[in-house]
Amino acid sequence: TWLVQSLRRPIPTQDRRRAALHLLDWLACAHAGQACEEAAPLRRWAALRPAGPIWACGPHSLQAEDAIRFNGSLGSLLEMDDVHREAVVHPGDTVVPAALALAQREGRGAQDLLDALVIGYEAGIRLGLLAGQAHYRHWYSTATTGAFASAMACAHLLRLPARYFETRPTGTLVARLHGVETLREFLTGAAAALVIDLPFLAVFLGAMLWYSVPLTLIDEPWIDGRKLI
Repeated sequence: TWLVQSLRRPIPTQDRRRAALHLLDWLACAHAGQACEEAAPLRRWAALRPAGPIWACGPHSLQAEDAIRFNGSLGSLLEMDDVHREAVVHPGDTVVPAALALAQREGRGAQDLLDALVIGYEAGIRLGLLAGQAHYRHWYSTATTGAFASAMACAHLLRLPARYFETRPTGTLVARLHGVETLREFLTGAAAALVIDLPFLAVFLGAMLWYSVPLTLIDEPWIDGRKLI
């Protein structure tokens, strides 16, 4: 498909220069977005996330996935980010935060980042044009096309070969991405709950043992022939 072929296409210098302008435009929107009222809960959320090596707007350095969420949210607050009117998409909303974070995580240089932006923008805009403006009446085109656009940009930064996509249906790839995210959220939540619950369990168990070892060991207490629990 043309999406796969775009990974192989050489990027002209003028396209990289244009991508650099879009990157600067998005960075300005994200930084200015910090002054918005809606940015306050985002900053509080970022302050609670674990620190990481990835740059984020303001004083934060976050893990890659958190930096993408934080930066991406700030970049769209002012509604001044770039837009392709015919495709009805804001490609920078999804492509730039994802590519910027992944380029840092993978140790890629400026040229790789700009090439990834070109690929991501092209994918998002072409998909938006194919979907047509009627698509926007029912769905937010930036969200529906942005998942594929940012995936294409990240695929370039991850050095994924074109054959990786040729041998896997798009639906399978998207389903696996959602599955990984669900698993990550489950493991994170379970680990947090375990850390919180274990100290309380130890305290209550110790108090029960101190009060009465036999009562602590009773599984189904009975009084006068009646089951209490």
